[in-house]
Amino acid sequence: MTPDVLRVERLSTHFHTPRGVIRAVDDVSFAVAEGETLGLVGESGCGKSTLARTVVRLLDPTAGQVFFDGHDVTHTRGRDLRALRAQMQIVFQDPFASLNPRMRVGEIVSQPLRVHRRYRGSAGEDRVEELFELVGLDPAMRDRFPHEFSGGQRQRVGIARALALQPRVLVLDEPVSALDVSVRAQIVALLHQLQRDLGLAYLFIAHDLAVVRQLANRVAVMYLGRIVETGPRDAVFGAATHPYTQSLLSAVPVPNPAGRESRQRIVLSGDPPDPEDLPSGCRFRTRCWKAAEQCAEHDPPLASDAVAGHASACFFATSLKIFQGGDYLRSVRGDGCRIVGYARAMRYADGGGLTAEERARREQVRFAAADRFAAGAGDGRVAREFRVSRMSANRWRRAFEAGGRDALVSKGAGGAVCKLDAVQVARLESVLADGPAAYGWAEDQCWTLARIAELIAKQFGVVYTLGGVDYLLHRLGWSWQAPARRAAERDEAGIAAWRDDRSASGGLGCQNQSEHVG
Repeated sequence: MTPDVLRVERLSTHFHTPRGVIRAVDDVSFAVAEGETLGLVGESGCGKSTLARTVVRLLDPTAGQVFFDGHDVTHTRGRDLRALRAQMQIVFQDPFASLNPRMRVGEIVSQPLRVHRRYRGSAGEDRVEELFELVGLDPAMRDRFPHEFSGGQRQRVGIARALALQPRVLVLDEPVSALDVSVRAQIVALLHQLQRDLGLAYLFIAHDLAVVRQLANRVAVMYLGRIVETGPRDAVFGAATHPYTQSLLSAVPVPNPAGRESRQRIVLSGDPPDPEDLPSGCRFRTRCWKAAEQCAEHDPPLASDAVAGHASACFFATSLKIFQGGDYLRSVRGDGCRIVGYARAMRYADGGGLTAEERARREQVRFAAADRFAAGAGDGRVAREFRVSRMSANRWRRAFEAGGRDALVSKGAGGAVCKLDAVQVARLESVLADGPAAYGWAEDQCWTLARIAELIAKQFGVVYTLGGVDYLLHRLGWSWQAPARRAAERDEAGIAAWRDDRSASGGLGCQNQSEHVG
């Protein structure tokens, strides 16, 4: 295992103002190994740049520790700090503001060598020429001033200056954000090459998630001074477990216009809270659609899951986990966000298929849409009422016209079919006849399609869509409202009809667990 060259433990940087304390960085921990890139992402004002400047000791931390190569450098001063900065350098976002306009670029690149007394005659000049060539600049340009260079060239000068002392760690504070797309790609390629040739470790800060995905080995997501999710790149981008991370990923532009209709977008309501007056508990709860009472009472810890190194500060991380490439499914509008569009498909990473709760939320939308179609509503009205694309509404209407509500709700439920045997059917009908109390729910509650689907999944290991349950009950002589009645309200005639028609049904058809709801 590659040792950590940079490690930060519970680092905090606070600023005192007349109104109170701004916790710009609050209890942050991470590590960067030799030759590794940690991508740090988050909204403007979340504390990324403050964290970067604290790590390289341009700012003094309020609390916590910074370790370089295993040594605590949190309170290093004087000569020791100068020696440390030779090993840790920073590249700033604005390549023009970070260069002295009165100095020629050759002088700018050689300045670290002079400060550390490594610039000696012709050897120093040769080193400057070597640095220019290393970053893809013509050494003959060394006598020019910064204003004579393009933005990409100025950033190359900044990188050359940072590499002058042969550091082991580079802190890159949004080095490509101020550049256009074509130049950005060139700088990213240069950083790739430098890391490969020199074995550098990067702390890479960026807003562009596409660049982070291309360059980083691991990713940390920051919100209001804290890291809310961290893990390997593929785990974070492919199976994000924090609502904030999911909202960031949903905002990534889709280059292909054909894919925009089925793309889910999570639009958060409001702005981040005042950093001088943070909410209690989880700091994201004021904008989160999953927020519950416990989120206001307790601050969720950054807890790891089964994937090595993947951690999320959310009480609902398990239920929010999705497969790579999946869309974000929210069938109803939450209190904290507005959902635009409707997902093509969604599968949870912890067992295949949707949970009963999510299946219920999703198919209740289609149940309601079926009622609107039956009342004569058109595609446009359904699209507006249920916040889906016109294409999805048209597809639903055609399914409804072809086969009624069952066809609409069961849309996409094809795939392998399995059947329950006679013993399983007898067990199922016995539980249903006894009422929800037999399955652990309160006696005054009723059976619902979601609970029957959950019962079958847990008892027999097979997954029904709600449409499948509805269709089954319809074939067995129950109306679709019957499962919603309380146990005391159901008569024995319904149970008898179920038993009498069991043999005619030939078993209970179900959707295989490997299939997702369409």
